[in-house]
Amino acid sequence: MAQPLISVIMPVYNAEKYLPAALASLLGQDYANFEVRLLDDGSTDGSPAILDDFAARDSRLHVTRVANGGQAHARALALTQARGAYIAFMDSDDLATPRWLSALVETIGDADIAQVNYATYLAGPQARFSRPYHATDFSVRGADTYRLWLEDKELRGYL
Repeated sequence: MAQPLISVIMPVYNAEKYLPAALASLLGQDYANFEVRLLDDGSTDGSPAILDDFAARDSRLHVTRVANGGQAHARALALTQARGAYIAFMDSDDLATPRWLSALVETIGDADIAQVNYATYLAGPQARFSRPYHATDFSVRGADTYRLWLEDKELRGYL
């Protein structure tokens, strides 16, 4: 069975400090059938050169440059360009684990949205990772979906 195409949308604005690691983690996925829609939202730092370098090395990366209009505008434009059966969002300062996309596809089933756990890096003298979800996986349907999202429990409203 063929893997469905996933379109990963990443708005980029002045992210040169984090962008190489973010892109490298994305290209390290164990799921091969994806495209990346990179929206350079008017960056004034070295981000455009980093995007061009990575896109030249991997044909799955597609760069579009727009005047600065914010993340929502960049994401909306990328949605018009996306060709995937599924859409995933990633920020330019995020790191993706190697199984991020495959876990999303395995999780979604017949649902409209899949969400996987993530870790937040807490810097400082006792640097550590914090995982916001208690369950490793779960599914929810109907009214419970909205209740959990509104209560900010196991379902978060992050892209």
